[in-house]
Amino acid sequence: MLLSRFFDEISTHHSERGYIIDARTFRLPGGESCAEILYKALGYVPEFVVRLRQGCGSKPLLIFDRKTKEKMKLYWTRTREAARNIVEITSLLEAKKVPIPKVYRQIGPYILSQWIEGVPLRKQLPFRYAKAMARYQSRFHGASVDSPIDSSLYVQRILSLFQKKRSVWLSGMSKTDVDILYSLLREEAPVSLAKGIRHSDIRTYNLVKSKDGSIYSIDNENLRRGVGFEYDIFKTVYFTFRKTPWHIPRYLIESIYFIPHNTILAGWNFWNLLVYGASFLFEIEIKGGKNAEIYRKILKEAASLREKSSSKGDIFFQKSLYNAIFFLERSENGV
Repeated sequence: MLLSRFFDEISTHHSERGYIIDARTFRLPGGESCAEILYKALGYVPEFVVRLRQGCGSKPLLIFDRKTKEKMKLYWTRTREAARNIVEITSLLEAKKVPIPKVYRQIGPYILSQWIEGVPLRKQLPFRYAKAMARYQSRFHGASVDSPIDSSLYVQRILSLFQKKRSVWLSGMSKTDVDILYSLLREEAPVSLAKGIRHSDIRTYNLVKSKDGSIYSIDNENLRRGVGFEYDIFKTVYFTFRKTPWHIPRYLIESIYFIPHNTILAGWNFWNLLVYGASFLFEIEIKGGKNAEIYRKILKEAASLREKSSSKGDIFFQKSLYNAIFFLERSENGV
């Protein structure tokens, strides 16, 4: 009965969730046999396996275990070491009572984990999820934050990449602006970045509110320890609240209150420049400059503000984030 209902549900929603596959013939992203990996994980090959249309980059599988009557997710982490790190980090977060899908089994680069039933926060209005989102992220990052470490090599690598792409920058901007942006990047880079857990994509569709009201992060295939966990907070703000900027202060206040060793504001300009710079280079190199003008305006304004400013200030936080919203919306509306 339960299997029948599950099958009917999958069949009804196959277009929005994914499509049923034959595990006996399906090959996983790493080239392994799906049936062999599932047999190692469960001791048998499930009858119902669905390849999801959306989710982590490897297009995970939704699996129904007929023995436990439980839904699970199988996803690929590219390397065995990455999978092992995810298992360790998940265990740490569980010990700190941070809601996160349980890991049942690691099979090489694959992880079989709990399937979280619930509603993504994107289904709610921003003023409803801003606080919940910030508090979850605060608990997530606050679970394991070591003392700040020397990040000079990390920053140097970024500066080197900036110089390596100098010819691309100069193909779209003046030498003066490029020099100012390089100076801005070097000066605004935090002396040290906090070391901790990094998710890399905490956004509304990757946070699910379960039936008991708990918030869980999903699509955890990029979980790792390292430098720059505050980038998670910046990325969340940039991609989630850029069209509702009035929710940013509330979100930051909630995040800053809970996260120890917080350096979000200190590194704000640094991460802003990296995001806008990367977007500009991507548009110039990959898309032939189709939308590069949007980011060129933002970067040129930042260079102009730096040239006029007598103090460092929060150039990007005060100006570019809000102006980016203005430019992007004007561009999208064809103004």
